[in-house]
Amino acid sequence: MRKWLIQMVAVVAAFTVLAVAVCFSGDSVAVVNPSGIVSIGGTLGNVDSMVVDIPPDQLSQLNGSSDSSESSEQSLSSLSSASSVAISKPDSSVAEKPDTPSQVPAPPIPSSSETPGSSGSEGGQPSGELVSVMISGQSAPQIYEASDILSQIVMAEMGPAFCDEALRAQTVAAHSYIKYYNNRGQAPVLPAKTPDSRIKGIVESVLNVFVCYNGEPISAVYGASTAGRTNDSRDVWGGYLPYLTSVESDYDYLDPNWGVQKVISVSEVQRLVKENTGIELSGDPSTWFQILNYNRGGYNGDMSIGGHTTYVSPSSGKTIKLTGNIVRENVLDWKIRSAKFDIGLNGDNFVFTTYGYGHGVGMSQWGAHYYATVGGYNYQQILTHYYPGTQIITK
Repeated sequence: MRKWLIQMVAVVAAFTVLAVAVCFSGDSVAVVNPSGIVSIGGTLGNVDSMVVDIPPDQLSQLNGSSDSSESSEQSLSSLSSASSVAISKPDSSVAEKPDTPSQVPAPPIPSSSETPGSSGSEGGQPSGELVSVMISGQSAPQIYEASDILSQIVMAEMGPAFCDEALRAQTVAAHSYIKYYNNRGQAPVLPAKTPDSRIKGIVESVLNVFVCYNGEPISAVYGASTAGRTNDSRDVWGGYLPYLTSVESDYDYLDPNWGVQKVISVSEVQRLVKENTGIELSGDPSTWFQILNYNRGGYNGDMSIGGHTTYVSPSSGKTIKLTGNIVRENVLDWKIRSAKFDIGLNGDNFVFTTYGYGHGVGMSQWGAHYYATVGGYNYQQILTHYYPGTQIITK
């Protein structure tokens, strides 16, 4: 009976919560996909972010170490002068990259009353908390001491090149994300790397801190960088969560993922489109792609390829609407970094210029770094900016 109940809870959670993807800040991480793993949304590059059901014996351990709770949230369902022929250009929300950070107008820093507390060690007392995580490349989730696994995750996700406040924000986001799924009987699949002493100290300084909505840890998704604004979860995965709506990300054009060019030959694009959509392209390549509109975050919205705005999936038989996300993921096989891109043609090559890296929903890791180093934000202000309507709570 208990096993049946656990399975039913997991099924209900899988259908009521359209889970989301966690992005990694650069390195490609191999993720196994044995039966029982549930894919949860987009990926960065070729990195799948997934969750797995927690085995009953681990659930008993977790329930013995901390309370399990349910949330009432609504469900989520180098060609520098690019083109001799301009096919499409980014919309007006894409600004020129400034030469130095000093040229960037600083956004207002939230007041302490809006984001209580300041950086420090208010959440630094060890909690003895246990969490369930499946490390990328492993076949099953394991129980870990929270401080130990979070140090490994933060080292893998961002590493020592990022500033302290950004790393604190990453720690709290990752911890909240894990807790969100553990509370629903699931374990996220995340990368891990041996941490240095600095990372360990930063993690311990915020170990008991969570970013919460209505008092509960949120699905604090994050990615390497965004494109001047974050993406709205509705435009990437469908559904709605009030803290995963589009917000400004003022310093994105300072990070290394701004204006990255990917050159793909015309023949390769023709092959990919035919193989992945069944659409046969011919004639003038400058007419093949068209950006029809932009979504809430300024990312490419509806698109057409060869005059088609939909295609029938060769694998599933379903009719798929062409959008920036679909072109990036399904059509071009993740060969470009972001769904915010413009397209140029240079001889026999397409030139895709992208802004940001990853799905663009939630916290930008590079954005967090620049909000701290240029904007003067502490980690609480970073988190409540990228996850609007949330509170920073020490538990």
